[in-house]
Amino acid sequence: EIPNTLVQILVTVITHVFKRNIHNGEVAILFDDKDIGLVLSEESAGLNAIVTLLNKSLKNICKKQKKLAPEVTRSIDNESVLNPHTDSLLRCKCKSFLGFVDEVKGLTVKMAVYVPFFRSDGISPLFVDQSFVSRTSPYYKAVSRSSCEVQIQEIILKDELLQKRGIPLVKSPTVDNHNHKETIFKYKKGNSTKPLVVKRQ
Repeated sequence: EIPNTLVQILVTVITHVFKRNIHNGEVAILFDDKDIGLVLSEESAGLNAIVTLLNKSLKNICKKQKKLAPEVTRSIDNESVLNPHTDSLLRCKCKSFLGFVDEVKGLTVKMAVYVPFFRSDGISPLFVDQSFVSRTSPYYKAVSRSSCEVQIQEIILKDELLQKRGIPLVKSPTVDNHNHKETIFKYKKGNSTKPLVVKRQ
């Protein structure tokens, strides 16, 4: 259920980026590794399975131009963001990188798509440990500092789905923090119809 939903969301994001003529090798789709460890089981091959499903869906969408269809990869070498682009971009076979924030630290990409997961309240992150949440500002900052444009695609999971995956239903300390509540309320009030997009000139 989660892999298919994730693929549907990312197909929309990737095709939109493709239509904007942003080169595949300049795009990184990034996750919190703690999120993926919770929502994708090892038996399902984790992100590698997402890559396979995504590429299959993208080829089906671009049936008439399969050679030009955008692709994603788990590899960060010359196949994606580390490609030196010595050849013409028209002949370039680059793919968008799909992986974890930690894997691109110190690198620069033109566009980063950050995909965080939240609990059913839309506020609490999946991973809560010793009264601290893993979705703190440094991760957002790490992504935005290394790119020209950041898109954030929030995914909210229902409690039933969390229980199915064996993720405990715990209350995040963020929910009890008055300042956090106020900040989140203001953010959601101003960004209720579309995901946050941050552009750096």
